[in-house]
Amino acid sequence: MKLIDENGRVFGKISWIDLTILILVAAMALFLFYRGFMRSELKENVGQEKNVTVTVFLPKLTSFQLDALEEGPARLQRTGRNANVEVMIIEAVPAQEPVETKDGTIVIASSPNRFDAKVTVTGPGEVMRDRIMIGTIEVKVGTDLRLLTKYFEGVGVIYSIDE
Repeated sequence: MKLIDENGRVFGKISWIDLTILILVAAMALFLFYRGFMRSELKENVGQEKNVTVTVFLPKLTSFQLDALEEGPARLQRTGRNANVEVMIIEAVPAQEPVETKDGTIVIASSPNRFDAKVTVTGPGEVMRDRIMIGTIEVKVGTDLRLLTKYFEGVGVIYSIDE
């Protein structure tokens, strides 16, 4: 039995052109699958699970907002993603902002009715080589996010992270 018969078929079953096309399609599918798998989330290194402590800076809160902010269960929120956390420490000081005086100099003045708060929250997270996650939120210093408790909602910035 010949490898290619007089009709151009491999082993008398399939045309050599069809076989070449099938091999190319299979090779292309394997290449795309491999490339997609290597760039996907599936190959990420799994991180170490531990409690992550994050300090969130909440600027220019009113006294009503500050009174509503209390220790206990809370939620961090960022672009539709949530993370359950626990509010541990609330530190508030009168808000300060730069103000231009009549002679053109800029001084730092306290705002009598506004407060800046540093809120320390802790929650279960995953510490990986290249990032830290709390729930489904990737936390980085300087990232804007929303802090929600039962009676409080405010927008702040991540000030510091402790593993």
